[in-house]
Amino acid sequence: MSRRVALATLAAVALIGAIDHASAAAECRQRPRGRPIYRVTETGFAAPTPGAPTPAQVLAIYPDGTWTRHGDPAFGDAPPLDRAGCVAPAALRELVAAVARARFRFITAPTCAAVNDRRVLLEAPRRGKRLATERPCGRPLDPATAALAACAERVAGAGDVPVDELRATCRPAR
Repeated sequence: MSRRVALATLAAVALIGAIDHASAAAECRQRPRGRPIYRVTETGFAAPTPGAPTPAQVLAIYPDGTWTRHGDPAFGDAPPLDRAGCVAPAALRELVAAVARARFRFITAPTCAAVNDRRVLLEAPRRGKRLATERPCGRPLDPATAALAACAERVAGAGDVPVDELRATCRPAR
């Protein structure tokens, strides 16, 4: 009798998980609305020819779990240039917590000697925070903001990331 109860419980949990996953996927299929939770925009230092659009890569993550990424051939991105996807609910919670922890400040630390070739604008529009730096060797970010940037890159497009790995990425080192 206990084996039947255990199997019925297991089947019910699996069904609830499948329904929850399907409803989360259905919610995320819609186009993102509103202001993103987090957005990072990378542009090159070189000015484009007059009248040409400025090449940019943009990653935005929205409160409904949708992420969008716009690439540009000038950065070596291959088609499709516009991509979108969904963030798992646990990953979205970690990202929202990382946005709340981020201070959007620079710290005093040694920088590397490489030549910077990109401007990077990190934004949390819902918090009214933004910070501009350069890559690969711009001014160092505070640990919480650096963890946010790494978290967003890990969350968008990575599929299912184990929660422990995600926490290690999204939370600043102590």
